[in-house]
Amino acid sequence: MVSDTQKRSLFEFWLLLHLPDINQYRDNDLFTNAVVSNKFNFIDKKLADRLGGYAKGDIKFERFQNGIRLAITQSNNYETNLDKVFTTLGTNLGELLNEILK
Repeated sequence: MVSDTQKRSLFEFWLLLHLPDINQYRDNDLFTNAVVSNKFNFIDKKLADRLGGYAKGDIKFERFQNGIRLAITQSNNYETNLDKVFTTLGTNLGELLNEILK
């Protein structure tokens, strides 16, 4: 069974993929998404730093819409099989959106 924390981590990883140079982060840091403060996990903190702020409850689509194709491209460098994305760093959202955009 997949926990809510794992689901949120996958979504936040997907959001981070919308930003250039995802390869600057170590895969293990992204996968474990450890708590780094009382407010942020690793990925939340990177989103906040790079976007000038980030709140899970107030995600602004316009901050990510121009990076959709970049996110799809970058997601291909990680696991895309839905059965494996909870045990290996990755997401299948790129495949889904690629199909929608066709």
